Amino acid sequence: MGLFNRWLLLLLVAIVLVACAPRTSGPQASQEEIWSETEKQRQLAATEKIDKQFKKKEGRLKLENRVLVVSSNVLKGGIEVCGLLNKEKSLCVYEFELLEDGPLNAYADGKKIHITPSMVRFAKTDEQLAYILGHEYAHNMMSHIG
Repeated sequence: MGLFNRWLLLLLVAIVLVACAPRTSGPQASQEEIWSETEKQRQLAATEKIDKQFKKKEGRLKLENRVLVVSSNVLKGGIEVCGLLNKEKSLCVYEFELLEDGPLNAYADGKKIHITPSMVRFAKTDEQLAYILGHEYAHNMMSHIG
């Protein structure tokens, strides 16, 4: 085969290869389609944010409800103990407060019993939570703060 024929064969192979090469351009989208997809993504992100906020509030409400139920029993028992100690029962009524946040802690200030969400979660059972709240209640009842 002559040199010209080889060049012609190479040229023909190159043309065939280029013609068969895959096109790499992606699908074309109109400006309206791009805007629509952008809006869908924004709505999805907003929905996810709302879901996260809802779950956080739902968790907080569960903790508040647990503290409310357990503290009402602690308060009933505490008022009975006040009577047995010949203390004025109305002076043994204390408010229980679930704090916004904080480390594992519960404390009494003479007027209220405060507890952090992490401490409520730490108490695995209602009995454990009652023990913690009752301990702080006793501090108030016995005027340990003063």
